[in-house]
Amino acid sequence: MQWGDAVSASAFIPGAPHKDARAVVDANKAVGTSATFERVVEVKALLGDLLAIVGEVMRAIVISSFDPCPLVISNATMGS
Repeated sequence: MQWGDAVSASAFIPGAPHKDARAVVDANKAVGTSATFERVVEVKALLGDLLAIVGEVMRAIVISSFDPCPLVISNATMGS
């Protein structure tokens, strides 16, 4: 089933993925789905303006694990 000429009912556009999309997929595969921070400075860089409200929970953030894939996608879409 197609809607118009370009988009199918599953919302995929026919054809090969763009090379940038492939690079994001490869990066996500490389980082896996569980990561931890190695240094407090890494957490501070991610928090930016929100750093002022973190206070006592910084240690908990540093030792927690997280899924890094959304960070890869976010940075890719912002071109960084």
